[in-house]
Amino acid sequence: MRYLNILKNQWLISRAWMMTSVIFMLSTMFLVAKLGQSSLDVPVRLIPYDYAANNGYVTVKSDGFGDADNYLVDIAAADIQNYTNWNNRTVVNQYSRFVNRMSPALYNKQGRLLLETAKSKEDTEEAQTFFVERTSISKDKSRVNISGTLTMYQGTAVTRKLNMNYVLSYNSKNGLPMINNFKAEVVEK
Repeated sequence: MRYLNILKNQWLISRAWMMTSVIFMLSTMFLVAKLGQSSLDVPVRLIPYDYAANNGYVTVKSDGFGDADNYLVDIAAADIQNYTNWNNRTVVNQYSRFVNRMSPALYNKQGRLLLETAKSKEDTEEAQTFFVERTSISKDKSRVNISGTLTMYQGTAVTRKLNMNYVLSYNSKNGLPMINNFKAEVVEK
């Protein structure tokens, strides 16, 4: 009988540990689910690489635009780099990043055409790079003008060098600045 009592006590002790483990597991799953849900509710702000290190902190307003002029200029420069810096292996990825930053209306006008152009350049030996020389922002802080030199390559040989001017207009969608209008023009010297 004593042996059965020992087994009964051990069974009760192990059930207590099992119950404690189940309660701990369920509470952990609940906390992980709450953390995931709360992270989805937090607004995401687009901060360009090294912006905080070079310019200090930026206060992003509810409309998605920062309190500093450089904030939108840096975002526009990053967007232009996605559009202008590519080679035949990265052209689809770079153009896709640029197209993802467009507003739905601009995507319907230019996005599909850009993606088709990128796919056609994938099988060539073309590449290009853009060097930013000047940037400016409009007084209403919704349009950015970027000027620089666009260098085009065929393989490793330089085929053309153009002075380009890009104008990007932004509007806010869900707190993120989206490209509302895009224009590229060759500047004659």
